[in-house]
Amino acid sequence: MAYCVHDDIIGKLDTNSIIQLTDDAKSGSVDATVLAACIADADARIDKDCGAKYTVPFTTVPALVKSLSVRITIYNLYNRRRGASRSVVDDYKQCLETLKEIGSGVITLSEVSESTGRVSVRVFETEVSGESDMEFSGDYGFDGFEA
Repeated sequence: MAYCVHDDIIGKLDTNSIIQLTDDAKSGSVDATVLAACIADADARIDKDCGAKYTVPFTTVPALVKSLSVRITIYNLYNRRRGASRSVVDDYKQCLETLKEIGSGVITLSEVSESTGRVSVRVFETEVSGESDMEFSGDYGFDGFEA
């Protein structure tokens, strides 16, 4: 089961853009095979990263996973045709960072609630402690603190 479908992509890109990005045969319509391949590539990337923490493929698709699938699919569509714009590339990089955080447990996908169909996301902060050789003084705006 794919994590997103054609209608999800249309929610982010207009039909004419999807035609331009998929219609290699110049038929004037969306090439469903090309779109499905871009979705499959996106979902494979999601499974690769999320598989470190979760059983994949997801049987119930969390909203965050669906969103990532749509956004990575859009990147895949642009990248196969003419290269993605800076904003699409930046969004793709953010997706990869989010996937990394899911895979490492920084972002936790809890079970989907049957009543709302929503997913909960918890983000944990990492606490860093240890000794440092740095000395602080009033010169750095730390007035009132002693080293």
